Amino acid sequence: MLPRALASLCNQTFKDWVCELHNDDPADSYPAALVKDLGDSRITLVNHERNLGPVGTFNLIFNPCPNPYIGLLEDDNWWEPEFLQTMVAEMDAHPLITVGWSNMHIIEEGPNGVWTDTKRTVWPWTEGAPIKFFEWPQISQSWQALHSNGAMLVRTNNLEVLIIPQSTRQDFIEQVRERAMPHPLLFLPEPLANFSVTLSSARLSQREGVSEHQIMLLSSFLHASNPGDGMITEIWKEARKSKVRSTDMLILTGIYDSRCRALLRHARPEEWFGFLRAQFRHPILFLNAMRSRRRYPELWHFLSLNTRMRFEEKDGQC
Repeated sequence: MLPRALASLCNQTFKDWVCELHNDDPADSYPAALVKDLGDSRITLVNHERNLGPVGTFNLIFNPCPNPYIGLLEDDNWWEPEFLQTMVAEMDAHPLITVGWSNMHIIEEGPNGVWTDTKRTVWPWTEGAPIKFFEWPQISQSWQALHSNGAMLVRTNNLEVLIIPQSTRQDFIEQVRERAMPHPLLFLPEPLANFSVTLSSARLSQREGVSEHQIMLLSSFLHASNPGDGMITEIWKEARKSKVRSTDMLILTGIYDSRCRALLRHARPEEWFGFLRAQFRHPILFLNAMRSRRRYPELWHFLSLNTRMRFEEKDGQC
Protein backbone atom coordinates (compact mmCIF):
# COMPACT_ATOMS: atom_id res chain seq x y z
CA MET A 1 0.00 0.00 0.00
CA LEU A 2 2.95 2.37 0.54
CA PRO A 3 3.64 2.77 -3.23
CA ARG A 4 -0.02 3.69 -3.75
CA ALA A 5 0.12 6.36 -1.03
CA LEU A 6 3.36 7.85 -2.37
CA ALA A 7 2.06 7.78 -5.93
CA SER A 8 -0.96 9.81 -4.82
CA LEU A 9 1.40 12.38 -3.33
CA CYS A 10 3.60 12.55 -6.42
CA ASN A 11 0.49 12.98 -8.59
CA GLN A 12 -0.79 16.03 -6.71
CA THR A 13 -1.67 19.02 -8.88
CA PHE A 14 -0.04 21.14 -6.13
CA LYS A 15 3.70 20.54 -6.60
CA ASP A 16 5.34 22.71 -3.95
CA TRP A 17 5.61 20.12 -1.18
CA VAL A 18 8.28 18.17 0.68
CA CYS A 19 7.79 14.76 2.26
CA GLU A 20 9.42 12.96 5.16
CA LEU A 21 8.77 9.25 4.76
CA HIS A 22 9.13 7.72 8.22
CA ASN A 23 10.08 4.06 8.41
CA ASP A 24 9.22 2.81 11.91
CA ASP A 25 10.67 -0.67 11.36
CA PRO A 26 14.48 -0.54 11.58
CA ALA A 27 14.71 -3.99 10.01
CA ASP A 28 12.65 -3.13 6.92
CA SER A 29 14.75 -2.08 3.92
CA TYR A 30 11.81 -1.74 1.51
CA PRO A 31 11.02 1.98 2.11
CA ALA A 32 14.63 2.89 1.25
CA ALA A 33 14.47 0.88 -1.97
CA LEU A 34 11.15 2.50 -2.89
CA VAL A 35 12.44 6.05 -2.32
CA LYS A 36 15.54 5.30 -4.38
CA ASP A 37 13.42 3.91 -7.19
CA LEU A 38 11.15 6.97 -7.19
CA GLY A 39 14.11 9.34 -7.45
CA ASP A 40 12.07 12.34 -6.25
CA SER A 41 14.25 14.87 -4.41
CA ARG A 42 11.20 16.15 -2.52
CA ILE A 43 11.02 12.87 -0.57
CA THR A 44 13.38 12.28 2.36
CA LEU A 45 13.56 8.92 4.10
CA VAL A 46 13.74 8.94 7.90
CA ASN A 47 14.67 5.55 9.35
CA HIS A 48 13.92 5.19 13.05
CA GLU A 49 16.66 3.66 15.16
CA ARG A 50 13.99 1.90 17.20
CA ASN A 51 10.31 1.24 16.75
CA LEU A 52 8.36 4.22 18.14
CA GLY A 53 4.85 2.88 17.54
CA PRO A 54 2.06 4.83 15.84
CA VAL A 55 1.59 7.46 18.56
CA GLY A 56 5.29 8.24 18.81
CA THR A 57 5.68 8.34 15.04
CA PHE A 58 2.63 10.52 14.41
CA ASN A 59 3.75 12.89 17.17
CA LEU A 60 6.93 13.63 15.21
CA ILE A 61 5.02 15.67 12.62
CA PHE A 62 4.06 18.19 15.31
CA ASN A 63 7.65 19.20 16.01
CA PRO A 64 8.60 22.75 14.91
CA CYS A 65 8.48 23.07 11.13
CA PRO A 66 9.48 25.87 8.68
CA ASN A 67 6.69 25.04 6.23
CA PRO A 68 3.28 26.76 6.45
CA TYR A 69 1.28 23.51 6.66
CA ILE A 70 1.78 19.87 7.56
CA GLY A 71 -0.29 16.82 6.65
CA LEU A 72 -0.22 13.16 7.60
CA LEU A 73 -0.62 10.57 4.86
CA GLU A 74 -0.75 7.11 6.39
CA ASP A 75 0.52 4.34 4.15
CA ASP A 76 -2.86 2.60 3.83
CA ASN A 77 -4.69 5.75 2.67
CA TRP A 78 -4.23 7.95 -0.40
CA TRP A 79 -5.15 11.39 -1.69
CA GLU A 80 -7.04 12.45 -4.78
CA PRO A 81 -4.88 14.59 -7.16
CA GLU A 82 -6.57 17.85 -6.08
CA PHE A 83 -6.31 17.26 -2.33
CA LEU A 84 -3.36 19.55 -1.55
CA GLN A 85 -4.30 22.26 -4.04
CA THR A 86 -7.85 22.49 -2.71
CA MET A 87 -6.98 22.26 0.97
CA VAL A 88 -4.13 24.79 0.75
CA ALA A 89 -6.43 27.24 -1.04
CA GLU A 90 -9.13 26.87 1.63
CA MET A 91 -6.66 27.24 4.49
CA ASP A 92 -5.07 30.28 2.82
CA ALA A 93 -8.53 31.81 2.47
CA HIS A 94 -9.22 31.31 6.20
CA PRO A 95 -6.01 32.37 8.00
CA LEU A 96 -7.52 32.04 11.49
CA ILE A 97 -8.17 28.31 11.00
CA THR A 98 -5.57 25.93 12.45
CA VAL A 99 -6.95 22.56 11.30
CA GLY A 100 -8.91 21.63 8.21
CA TRP A 101 -9.79 18.30 6.67
CA SER A 102 -11.76 16.86 3.78
CA ASN A 103 -14.26 14.07 3.42
CA MET A 104 -12.99 10.61 2.46
CA HIS A 105 -14.16 7.81 0.18
CA ILE A 106 -14.41 4.45 1.98
CA ILE A 107 -12.52 1.74 0.08
CA GLU A 108 -12.57 -1.90 1.22
CA GLU A 109 -9.81 -4.45 0.72
CA GLY A 110 -10.87 -7.86 -0.53
CA PRO A 111 -9.04 -11.14 -1.13
CA ASN A 112 -6.09 -11.20 -3.55
CA GLY A 113 -5.43 -7.48 -3.26
CA VAL A 114 -8.70 -6.38 -4.85
CA TRP A 115 -10.01 -3.00 -3.65
CA THR A 116 -13.67 -2.04 -3.89
CA ASP A 117 -15.16 1.43 -3.75
CA THR A 118 -18.10 1.13 -1.35
CA LYS A 119 -19.65 4.30 -2.84
CA ARG A 120 -19.85 5.56 0.73
CA THR A 121 -18.02 8.44 2.37
CA VAL A 122 -16.99 9.08 5.96
CA TRP A 123 -19.38 12.06 6.05
CA PRO A 124 -22.59 12.33 4.01
CA TRP A 125 -21.90 14.21 0.81
CA THR A 126 -23.87 15.90 -1.94
CA GLU A 127 -22.30 17.60 -4.94
CA GLY A 128 -21.60 21.27 -4.32
CA ALA A 129 -22.02 21.14 -0.54
CA PRO A 130 -20.32 24.20 1.04
CA ILE A 131 -17.47 24.04 3.52
CA LYS A 132 -18.45 23.84 7.18
CA PHE A 133 -16.94 25.32 10.30
CA PHE A 134 -17.28 23.34 13.53
CA GLU A 135 -17.24 25.43 16.67
CA TRP A 136 -16.44 23.90 20.04
CA PRO A 137 -18.23 21.97 21.43
CA GLN A 138 -20.12 19.48 19.29
CA ILE A 139 -21.97 16.84 21.33
CA SER A 140 -20.17 14.03 19.50
CA GLN A 141 -16.84 15.46 20.68
CA SER A 142 -17.67 14.37 24.21
CA TRP A 143 -16.00 11.07 23.31
CA GLN A 144 -15.48 11.07 19.53
CA ALA A 145 -13.50 13.08 16.97
CA LEU A 146 -14.65 15.02 13.95
CA HIS A 147 -11.45 15.20 11.91
CA SER A 148 -9.63 12.42 10.07
CA ASN A 149 -5.84 12.03 10.33
CA GLY A 150 -5.37 11.03 6.72
CA ALA A 151 -7.28 13.96 5.21
CA MET A 152 -6.15 16.91 7.31
CA LEU A 153 -3.96 19.95 6.85
CA VAL A 154 -2.60 21.73 9.92
CA ARG A 155 -1.20 25.26 10.09
CA THR A 156 2.24 25.12 11.68
CA ASN A 157 1.62 27.71 14.41
CA ASN A 158 2.38 26.33 17.87
CA LEU A 159 2.36 22.72 16.70
CA GLU A 160 3.79 21.39 19.97
CA VAL A 161 0.42 21.64 21.72
CA LEU A 162 -0.82 18.82 19.45
CA ILE A 163 1.70 16.28 20.75
CA ILE A 164 -0.33 13.74 22.70
CA PRO A 165 0.73 11.35 25.50
CA GLN A 166 2.59 8.26 24.39
CA SER A 167 0.21 6.11 26.47
CA THR A 168 -2.70 6.91 24.12
CA ARG A 169 -4.16 3.88 22.33
CA GLN A 170 -3.74 4.03 18.56
CA ASP A 171 -7.49 3.93 17.97
CA PHE A 172 -7.97 7.04 20.14
CA ILE A 173 -5.31 9.26 18.56
CA GLU A 174 -7.80 11.52 16.76
CA GLN A 175 -10.16 11.85 19.73
CA VAL A 176 -7.36 12.81 22.10
CA ARG A 177 -5.54 15.17 19.73
CA GLU A 178 -8.73 17.01 18.79
CA ARG A 179 -9.05 18.22 22.38
CA ALA A 180 -5.90 20.31 21.83
CA MET A 181 -6.97 21.77 18.47
CA PRO A 182 -8.00 25.43 18.44
CA HIS A 183 -11.52 25.81 17.04
CA PRO A 184 -13.31 26.34 14.77
CA LEU A 185 -12.27 23.43 12.56
CA LEU A 186 -12.72 23.65 8.80
CA PHE A 187 -14.38 20.73 7.00
CA LEU A 188 -14.57 20.31 3.24
CA PRO A 189 -17.46 17.93 2.40
CA GLU A 190 -15.96 16.97 -0.97
CA PRO A 191 -14.15 13.59 -0.66
CA LEU A 192 -10.56 14.39 -1.62
CA ALA A 193 -8.95 11.43 0.14
CA ASN A 194 -9.49 7.69 0.45
CA PHE A 195 -9.86 5.71 3.65
CA SER A 196 -8.88 2.06 3.47
CA VAL A 197 -10.80 -0.61 5.33
CA THR A 198 -8.11 -3.29 5.34
CA LEU A 199 -8.40 -7.02 6.00
CA SER A 200 -5.88 -6.72 8.80
CA SER A 201 -4.78 -3.75 10.89
CA ALA A 202 -2.04 -2.69 13.26
CA ARG A 203 -4.69 -1.06 15.44
CA LEU A 204 -5.07 -2.70 18.81
CA SER A 205 -7.67 -5.47 18.83
CA GLN A 206 -7.61 -6.01 22.60
CA ARG A 207 -10.31 -4.33 24.65
CA GLU A 208 -7.90 -3.36 27.42
CA GLY A 209 -7.71 0.40 27.71
CA VAL A 210 -10.79 1.15 25.60
CA SER A 211 -13.14 1.83 28.52
CA GLU A 212 -10.49 3.88 30.30
CA HIS A 213 -10.04 6.14 27.29
CA GLN A 214 -13.79 6.53 26.82
CA ILE A 215 -14.33 7.37 30.48
CA MET A 216 -11.58 9.99 30.52
CA LEU A 217 -12.77 11.60 27.29
CA LEU A 218 -16.34 11.87 28.57
CA SER A 219 -15.41 12.81 32.15
CA SER A 220 -13.07 15.60 31.06
CA PHE A 221 -15.78 16.96 28.74
CA LEU A 222 -18.44 16.96 31.48
CA HIS A 223 -16.11 18.42 34.11
CA ALA A 224 -15.21 21.34 31.86
CA SER A 225 -18.71 22.00 30.54
CA ASN A 226 -20.71 21.78 33.78
CA PRO A 227 -23.64 20.52 31.68
CA GLY A 228 -27.32 21.01 32.26
CA ASP A 229 -29.89 18.31 31.72
CA GLY A 230 -30.28 19.35 28.09
CA MET A 231 -26.67 18.50 27.23
CA ILE A 232 -26.88 15.19 29.10
CA THR A 233 -29.98 14.33 27.07
CA GLU A 234 -28.15 15.16 23.83
CA ILE A 235 -25.18 13.00 24.82
CA TRP A 236 -27.53 10.05 25.36
CA LYS A 237 -29.15 10.66 21.97
CA GLU A 238 -25.71 10.63 20.35
CA ALA A 239 -24.78 7.39 22.09
CA ARG A 240 -28.02 5.65 21.13
CA LYS A 241 -27.65 6.40 17.43
CA SER A 242 -24.05 5.13 17.31
CA LYS A 243 -23.41 1.99 15.26
CA VAL A 244 -21.25 0.68 18.09
CA ARG A 245 -23.17 0.44 21.36
CA SER A 246 -21.97 3.38 23.42
CA THR A 247 -24.53 3.46 26.20
CA ASP A 248 -22.35 1.17 28.35
CA MET A 249 -19.69 3.88 28.35
CA LEU A 250 -22.15 6.47 29.67
CA ILE A 251 -23.28 4.22 32.51
CA LEU A 252 -19.70 3.26 33.33
CA THR A 253 -18.66 6.92 33.46
CA GLY A 254 -21.60 7.75 35.72
CA ILE A 255 -20.57 4.97 38.13
CA TYR A 256 -16.87 5.86 38.01
CA ASP A 257 -17.06 9.62 38.38
CA SER A 258 -19.23 11.20 41.07
CA ARG A 259 -19.32 14.45 39.06
CA CYS A 260 -20.98 12.58 36.20
CA ARG A 261 -23.77 10.88 38.18
CA ALA A 262 -26.41 12.76 36.16
CA LEU A 263 -25.71 10.37 33.28
CA LEU A 264 -27.27 7.48 35.22
CA ARG A 265 -30.70 9.11 35.44
CA HIS A 266 -31.17 8.77 31.68
CA ALA A 267 -30.30 5.08 31.34
CA ARG A 268 -33.18 2.84 30.28
CA PRO A 269 -33.81 -0.59 31.94
CA GLU A 270 -32.65 -2.47 28.83
CA GLU A 271 -29.46 -0.39 28.78
CA TRP A 272 -28.76 -1.25 32.41
CA PHE A 273 -29.34 -4.92 31.60
CA GLY A 274 -26.93 -4.81 28.65
CA PHE A 275 -24.35 -2.99 30.75
CA LEU A 276 -24.52 -5.46 33.66
CA ARG A 277 -24.30 -8.43 31.32
CA ALA A 278 -21.18 -6.98 29.68
CA GLN A 279 -19.49 -6.31 33.02
CA PHE A 280 -20.31 -9.82 34.24
CA ARG A 281 -18.63 -11.26 31.14
CA HIS A 282 -15.55 -9.02 31.44
CA PRO A 283 -14.99 -8.26 35.15
CA ILE A 284 -11.27 -7.48 34.76
CA LEU A 285 -12.00 -4.82 32.16
CA PHE A 286 -14.55 -3.29 34.53
CA LEU A 287 -12.02 -3.20 37.39
CA ASN A 288 -9.40 -1.63 35.13
CA ALA A 289 -11.91 1.00 34.03
CA MET A 290 -12.47 1.92 37.67
CA ARG A 291 -8.78 2.82 37.88
CA SER A 292 -8.69 4.90 34.69
CA ARG A 293 -6.88 7.97 35.97
CA ARG A 294 -4.38 5.97 38.01
CA ARG A 295 -3.55 3.83 34.99
CA TYR A 296 -3.26 6.78 32.58
CA PRO A 297 -2.32 9.85 34.65
CA GLU A 298 -0.54 11.69 31.81
CA LEU A 299 -3.47 11.14 29.47
CA TRP A 300 -5.98 12.34 32.06
CA HIS A 301 -3.95 15.50 32.66
CA PHE A 302 -3.75 16.19 28.91
CA LEU A 303 -7.49 15.71 28.38
CA SER A 304 -8.50 17.64 31.47
CA LEU A 305 -6.24 20.61 30.67
CA ASN A 306 -7.02 20.88 26.97
CA THR A 307 -10.75 20.29 27.29
CA ARG A 308 -10.95 23.06 29.87
CA MET A 309 -9.00 25.33 27.50
CA ARG A 310 -11.47 24.68 24.67
CA PHE A 311 -14.40 25.69 26.87
CA GLU A 312 -12.53 28.75 28.13
CA GLU A 313 -11.87 29.79 24.52
CA LYS A 314 -15.58 29.38 23.78
CA ASP A 315 -16.57 31.46 26.83
CA GLY A 316 -14.02 34.11 25.87
CA GLN A 317 -15.53 34.41 22.40
CA CYS A 318 -18.97 34.81 23.93
